Formats: sequence, C-alpha cells, structure tokens
Amino acid sequence: TVFEAGKVFGRLADHRGISNTKYIPDLDLPFALWVSLPLSRRLKNDRPQWKPLFDSSKTSRRGLSRQEFVDRIRRLPFKYPRGDEFGPAEIPAVVHEKFPNLDIGVLKSNKDSRNNVHAYLDAMEIPEDDLYRMYDAMFSAGQRTKPADATTRDEGTGAAAPVLDEKTFETTMLRWASEDPETEGDPVVEWAVFWEHVKPVLLLKEG
Repeated sequence: TVFEAGKVFGRLADHRGISNTKYIPDLDLPFALWVSLPLSRRLKNDRPQWKPLFDSSKTSRRGLSRQEFVDRIRRLPFKYPRGDEFGPAEIPAVVHEKFPNLDIGVLKSNKDSRNNVHAYLDAMEIPEDDLYRMYDAMFSAGQRTKPADATTRDEGTGAAAPVLDEKTFETTMLRWASEDPETEGDPVVEWAVFWEHVKPVLLLKEG
C-alpha cells in the first residue's frame, strides 16, 4: 500500500525546481519533491506537476470522475519520492527484487540507476481499487468547501457521483499541508504527510 501511494505521489509532486528553494527553477530534479500549491507565498508554483489532471475545458468546469482520475493519473510521468532533504524515500522490497544492488546512496547519486528505477515503476500498473480509494480521500477531505450538488454520473452505474475538481484538490492539499509545522506559511505536501493521509483508506482494504 505504501508502494502504491508512492507511485501516486511520484506523479503529483513536482519534478522540477522552483524559485526560493535550493533547487534551481526549472532544473530537472532527481526525485519528486512535494505537491506544490498556488497559495504558497515563497514556494508558489504556477505550473505544478499535478496540473495536467485538470487540463481541459470539460474537466475544469465539472471536475474529474473516479475513472477519469484513474486514467489521467496513470498518464502522468513518475519520479521516485524524495523522503527528506537528504535523499529518497525508503526503497520498497519489489524494487530491491528487481535491482538487488540498489541502496539509497546509489539511488541518490547514480543518475542511470535512478532513471532505470523511474522507468520500471512508471511502467507498473497502479491497482484501480487503490486509485479509487485515494481519489475518495482527496475528495472527502476537501468536500466541506464544495457545493453539495456538484456531481456527475458514475460511468458504471449511471448514479450521481461526486467529482474531484481542481479547487477541491487544492483545498485538500492545503488542509494536509497545514498539519505540517515545517511548511507553515508556505504550504506544500511532502511525501510523509501525503502517506499519513492516504494510509487509512489503503489500510482499510487490507483489514
């Protein structure tokens, strides 16, 4: 489950440097940094990595259904999550099985090894059920500020279903970021914070 969450975070978090950080603006970063928000003061990113999720006149008006979210998140490019300012997140067992000589030091310092891991994980399917659960977590966290009648039709059943629009996504990420004292005033969602918020819905499946 943490593995699947990492594959989603690695598609939502920034892949390029932004102003007012030690990362040169537009520099291609070795890892997925954090989910940035337009509301941040110093760390504002006008073109965050997650923006293409909502890039169409159709979805900008009514938001994404669960299936549209699944389809689009799978199309976003992946980078391995940064764990902290010193290097990548913990390497999961499935990556060790594929790359037995890989460790955090190699992943941090060796670009070719990093690119191989990125390509391997980018090609791996994210289970649809896990994506549905993460979609629901993002929608429900921001729902308090969303009109109750903002719905679309579920592709499978035809019943009215909630949608995740850009404003709701930003509200969710802002709420999650506000719980991290290290990003107060400059809200961004780091990997550890993202995992803490999606973990309950993913572990619920295992229970």
